[in-house]
Amino acid sequence: MPAATTPTRCRHCGATLSELARRGGRWHCGLSACLHKEEQARISALKARAATQALQDAAGLLPPGQPAARTVVWLEPCSSALVPVSDDDRARHAAHLRQVVAEGVAIDRSKLAEASADDSHPQSGQLCGHCGGRCCQHGVAWNAFIDITVLQQWVDDHAGRTLDDAAHAYVDALPDAHVHGACLYQTARGCALPRERRAWICNGFACPALQQVQAEARRDPLASVVALTMHQGHVARAAVVTADATLAFELRPAAPLT
Repeated sequence: MPAATTPTRCRHCGATLSELARRGGRWHCGLSACLHKEEQARISALKARAATQALQDAAGLLPPGQPAARTVVWLEPCSSALVPVSDDDRARHAAHLRQVVAEGVAIDRSKLAEASADDSHPQSGQLCGHCGGRCCQHGVAWNAFIDITVLQQWVDDHAGRTLDDAAHAYVDALPDAHVHGACLYQTARGCALPRERRAWICNGFACPALQQVQAEARRDPLASVVALTMHQGHVARAAVVTADATLAFELRPAAPLT
């Protein structure tokens, strides 16, 4: 068996390694940029090993005739803790909607991600339900993306009503509690607004993971996909998403990375 190679230069920037680094078997110099690249490489290696293991584990969960999953998508962790929608929350939201009506505020869609969601395959909804609405966290800063276009659509659907009526209707639709740190309309069971009353981007946005699932479903309507959620360098949740269900499972642990 050949002797282990002793590192002499940082594999990221090429700088000569200190004697302490060489003795410790480190392959990086310790500068912040190189430490960041080293951590990225470590996480990439962890993800690759976890993905291989997850595909193997998920195969045993699928019913006979169900195609084996061939794709792993990665989700960001998402809080599910609920907090009350306070009187201050309602007052601020009402003030925003009054401003939208008074100034005709319209969100510049060119600055937002292009709509790409596809609801024609049930795997999409299964994935979003499993995720819990990470993308909805953006809604808190953007006031659920409600602009004059959204309010005008409400008016168009309610003959004889006004934009002020629309603003009041959206305030009245606020739930008693919402997900902490997320959109005021996000609840434990999803959006408190019916789909036809949500902003364009809420219905159309597709994160990279959702786009991958949609691509698999278009390839094969019966396709299954493994969804993994990483938190603080560890796989916190694992599930196999099919057209019919989301099956959570415990990922078998692998040996720690060195």
